[in-house]
Amino acid sequence: MTHISFIASVWKVQTLADGGIRATFDLAGDDKNMIAMIELAACQIHGVALDIIASSLKNSKDQHNAVSKRSKWESQGATS
Repeated sequence: MTHISFIASVWKVQTLADGGIRATFDLAGDDKNMIAMIELAACQIHGVALDIIASSLKNSKDQHNAVSKRSKWESQGATS
């Protein structure tokens, strides 16, 4: 399997009734992230488990863009 790479901001982290943990991420709607969404959906459909490694953005411009896009989505009535 190839790597799935995308820039995202953390929307929500929660514990589940069975003790599991769920993390929800927001991705901007650009072409790169649309491809990532398709690949992630395929993993969900086929029951593929992922080994995920996350790192913070070094570039403050990229970090600002990831957060500002989430704010823009919220203002357009997005729900979780």
